[in-house]
Amino acid sequence: MNILEQLRQITPEIMSAFPCIEVMYLFGSYAQNKEEPDSDADIAVFTDTTATAMTDLELGVFLENKLQKTTEVVIMQHVSPILQHEVLKHKIRIFEKDPQTRAKLECLSARFYFDACYVQDQRANWRRRQWLTSPSFSDY
Repeated sequence: MNILEQLRQITPEIMSAFPCIEVMYLFGSYAQNKEEPDSDADIAVFTDTTATAMTDLELGVFLENKLQKTTEVVIMQHVSPILQHEVLKHKIRIFEKDPQTRAKLECLSARFYFDACYVQDQRANWRRRQWLTSPSFSDY
C-alpha cells in the first residue's frame, strides 16, 4: 500500500486525534511520484485556532508511528507564503472538514503569496536603483 492509500485509510484516526485539522495535504516527492526509498512523507495542514505550538510535532510522531516512515509536518499558517504556494501547487488533498473553509484558506494563502511577490519585487527594484545610482557604479 502506498503512502497516499495509507493516509486515506488512517484519516479517521488522524481526525479523531487531531480535531484541530481543517485540511490536510500530501506534498513533496510523494505527491509528485518522485519518491526514493529513503524519501520522507511531507504533510501540510491548515488548522483551526485550537491547535497548539506542539501540533506539528505531535502529528509528525503520530504519522511516523502509523506509516512507519519519516514524516515532516508543516502547519500552513506558520510557514512563509512562498512555501504555502509551493505546497498548494503540488498537493494531493487528503482531507477537508469543510470545502468552503478549505477554499477560503487556499484563497487567503494565494493572496499572501501575491502580496509577498509584490514586496519582493519592490525590494529588488529599490536595490537595483540604489546600485545603479551609487558612486561606485560610475567606476565601471
